[in-house]
Amino acid sequence: MVTAGRTARSAGGASADVPSSIENVNAEWLTAVLDGGTVTDIRTERIAEDTGFSALLYRLHLVGEGVPSSVIVKLPAQSEARGAMELLGGYQRELSFYRHVAGRAPIQTPHVYVARMVKGSADFVLVLEDLRDWDNADHLAGLSLDRARLCIEQLAGLHAWSSEGGNATVLEAFPSIDTPDGPRPACPRVRAGLGYLPRRVV
Repeated sequence: MVTAGRTARSAGGASADVPSSIENVNAEWLTAVLDGGTVTDIRTERIAEDTGFSALLYRLHLVGEGVPSSVIVKLPAQSEARGAMELLGGYQRELSFYRHVAGRAPIQTPHVYVARMVKGSADFVLVLEDLRDWDNADHLAGLSLDRARLCIEQLAGLHAWSSEGGNATVLEAFPSIDTPDGPRPACPRVRAGLGYLPRRVV
């Protein structure tokens, strides 16, 4: 078992527990943030070491009652990539996507259990549904024409949704790629640096 995490401020300003490392994502913390149930034990597996350069990705295998068999946990990189992502607002945009866009826009995304960020810092934590049984695209092999077409259709739907005036309020919290800390204009376009965003391809 691992040790307790630390308490910090979330992006929304309320006090929230943001673990400083994967060792701090323990059974007690997960029990508090998951949708009900109790976690009694965890087995941690590092994933995407060859492709996940901008962040640390883990698959946590859970034991308990009323909890998923596994979840994906994403934390900031501990390399030079962290500074670049912080400078470009990459982490902030990703957290904003999962907090404000996922579940509202017409694009398939994993269920979001937790999306927290320490205000004024690159420290964050994402806990997502594990879609390990879905067919994930191979970054090196690329996509077939049919799979590429499916991805384009999904992105086109997201773009159209972001252009609708009725969604302007939702997207106001989504930072611009040009000015990560500045306000967004009305009816902004979604331009996210998405990290772990598995989607089904057929």
